[in-house]
Amino acid sequence: MLYRLSEPILWRALHAVNDMVRNHAPVLLFDGFPYQGPNFLEVELDVCLQRQFDAFAMLLEDAAPSVRIVAIHGICKVLSMYWELLPVDTIRKCLLKCLELAQDTTSASVRVAVFDGLLVVLENHLSHNVLKPLLPQLAPLMHETNEKVRAAMARLLVRVKSIRGLHFYDVVSLEHCFKRLELDKARHAVAKPLTELFLNSYFPQGVPGSSQVARALSLIEKHPHASFVFYKNVHHFASIGSVCKLVVLLFKCLGEDSMVELTPLLCDVMKTLLESVAGPLYHDPRYSECVEFLTAEIKSADIAAVFEANDKTMTVPLWHVIAVLPTTLQSDLIYHVLTQLEGLTETSSRTYLADILHILQHWGQLPTFLDTLVKSMQSQAEIMDPVLVLACLDVIFCCDATLCEWLTQTLERPWESFEPTVFPRLCRVLVAVQLQLAVPNAKDLVAEYKKTAPLSDDAVVFPFLDVEPPRVLPTIFDHALSRGHGKRKRLAGDDQLVTQLLPLVLDLSWICVSQLFLPSAKAFLDKVTTLALRHTALATQLLHVLWTSPCVARDSTSVAWIEEATTNLLPVVLHASDALWLLERIHRSSGNHRRTFWPLVLKAMDESARSGRTGRRAPRVSAALDQDVDALTTLLQTVPAVSELASSWLARQSTAHLDLLPDNVGMFCSVRAKE
Repeated sequence: MLYRLSEPILWRALHAVNDMVRNHAPVLLFDGFPYQGPNFLEVELDVCLQRQFDAFAMLLEDAAPSVRIVAIHGICKVLSMYWELLPVDTIRKCLLKCLELAQDTTSASVRVAVFDGLLVVLENHLSHNVLKPLLPQLAPLMHETNEKVRAAMARLLVRVKSIRGLHFYDVVSLEHCFKRLELDKARHAVAKPLTELFLNSYFPQGVPGSSQVARALSLIEKHPHASFVFYKNVHHFASIGSVCKLVVLLFKCLGEDSMVELTPLLCDVMKTLLESVAGPLYHDPRYSECVEFLTAEIKSADIAAVFEANDKTMTVPLWHVIAVLPTTLQSDLIYHVLTQLEGLTETSSRTYLADILHILQHWGQLPTFLDTLVKSMQSQAEIMDPVLVLACLDVIFCCDATLCEWLTQTLERPWESFEPTVFPRLCRVLVAVQLQLAVPNAKDLVAEYKKTAPLSDDAVVFPFLDVEPPRVLPTIFDHALSRGHGKRKRLAGDDQLVTQLLPLVLDLSWICVSQLFLPSAKAFLDKVTTLALRHTALATQLLHVLWTSPCVARDSTSVAWIEEATTNLLPVVLHASDALWLLERIHRSSGNHRRTFWPLVLKAMDESARSGRTGRRAPRVSAALDQDVDALTTLLQTVPAVSELASSWLARQSTAHLDLLPDNVGMFCSVRAKE
């Protein structure tokens, strides 16, 4: 009856033009296989079955990938269920075509479907002898570019391993399996089945400990990188207790003379094993016996003996293990941790330092250590090397964001002393942390604003960075100002300090000019402006920020502050060597606001000429005015837009000091005045 009902629509649907129709028709074909009439003679039955087999071949060559996927799944299901009933020639053709589709470059999903289908076929034991010589054809797909295909290949190998008479290493060699395990260390879909593939070989259960250690050492020695990935994923297939047992067995191998070369690798493997189970091991009371077992078997006296031997080949990698051991060992090992910290210098490994700080964090001693760092920086006494202090702060900021806010507040306490060589770097660390916390929030604000506000194609949205300058920076500014106060010649340390702070101050100024409406931003820029009045390089760069930054606040109060600061800074900058660089940069910048800059330039030159030459001798006035005119000549050549303002300035100067001007300067001024 099923054949009689399906026959009118089934064959027509299999040849339909629409892909969706052809996609659903094979489902009906495979679910009802084999179709046959109740009154069919043997000849009629053979014709009907052959018609269905021909449809199988047609579907495997369909142009639509979705149809080929349905065909592969359906045919493999049919092979698994009716293997003994199908003709040998049909089985051979179907399997060869499926293996051919495993190389289908047009669709990765088709290639994955082949592996999934073969898993179904292998459920029938009659297929094993037939597939045994065919499966090695799939070996190149172990290194397929598509991750899903590689994961499907790994699952197939696991299934092959479970079948008596088949060996996965006959399909893909061991070297290729280990190489793929190493390369796919971050892809769990591939790494987990490959780990399961080697589980009984390198992490057997129910065998003596010596056998486990021997197999583990064999893997670590032959394939060190792959072993890390293997032991990282082994907890998915083994109990936490067995993992802890292996850690203890490997730890007892460290003291052997034959293990000296493998010590770093053994420590990394132990660290990997403990990190993989650290969550449940230390937080789930069900595994308290495992923690007690680790504490009893890995004695602090044994670890202390290694440190006392002062063998760097063992002490350095051993910190990796200590960082993930139970916290009950801290009372006996804290002394050795602090001793190692005191021995570090500016040339020491940053990774080594990070491991030691991670131990303090694991033991809950990091806040106490941070207090020591801050006291070392705030005290006259040299508790710790300042370079080491800053290196510790850098590592802590990078590895533990939860401490950033607390540490920032701690570092910005009132300082009892001042160390110019330390504070610039400290400020850079503080600003980096604040930016790290502020940027993600700013990105979210921009994304939210773009959803609600209509924007043109060329619109630019500037995020508001909620960053306050470190409160220690004004302290540095006051120090820099006080060092030169009342002295005609500034100290060299003052200039050096400002030079060190210049990139940081400019970055903060760029942020603050976009939020001048905030009192903290305005107060910071006031301090910067005061300091810039005595440092030409800082004044030049600050003016460049104020007049070229595209995100400067444009409200009336902010504009008034910018013009006032520019008026104060221009006399410092105009006669400096880099004045023309600044004027050219501002001229080339975009925006109508820069038009108000040029009157301020000429006003500053006018006031400088009027006030600076009062009471001077005629030769000095002439030389000064000659310098102004030369500078303005270059300015006119560079910035033609200010020619009208420049001509009026020259006319005023020539009228006031015409008798003092040299002939060439007077002629230049007369020509410009007439223009």
